[in-house]
Amino acid sequence: MDWIERLKIQAHDPERAVQNFVNSNVKDQTGKLYRPIANPPASLEMIHDFERTFTLNFPNDLRRIYLEVGNGGFGPSYGLLPISESVDITRQKFRAAQTIVEFYYCFRYEAREGYEREWSRYLLPFCSHGCDGLTVVDLRDELVGFIQHEILEKEPIDNIIEWHKTSIKSWFEAWMAGEDLSGYSKNFWKNHLDKLFLLHHPV
Repeated sequence: MDWIERLKIQAHDPERAVQNFVNSNVKDQTGKLYRPIANPPASLEMIHDFERTFTLNFPNDLRRIYLEVGNGGFGPSYGLLPISESVDITRQKFRAAQTIVEFYYCFRYEAREGYEREWSRYLLPFCSHGCDGLTVVDLRDELVGFIQHEILEKEPIDNIIEWHKTSIKSWFEAWMAGEDLSGYSKNFWKNHLDKLFLLHHPV
């Protein structure tokens, strides 16, 4: 079975669509446990709006996922971010970044969400992990990595990204296989972030 077809099945299974503590703790208005599934698919025009506005292209596999599986709402942690219904960057401030467009705009042009770090135009955030944790894809080569903005605020963004996978497909394949993609690995903390922390906070 094609990996996109397998992803569709998991993304629309209330027990597996979002693998996070939220799955077991959050209840709806009736008191039943909240079991999210994928949102309805995005439209091609929504993707084209983003691409025209920011002069960037979605990776083919990510495009397929949003068009064939769903417009966010499934995946590790809080799941994939939805694409905005329309791109309106005329607003000077977003109350809270909740979509790919809003996150990208805030990081790239306002710098307030990203603790005023310089944000590469090629880094596209597409999955939210809470506590300023995001999965991003580098649009130049499709490397997929994790970043948590709330740590080491003075460090350049390149120093706090851990690259998890070499493609969108391999990242989703890993998630479907049960791999934890919701944060930094222990090795990254031990070999990299701990050293950076000591540079900023010498004993």
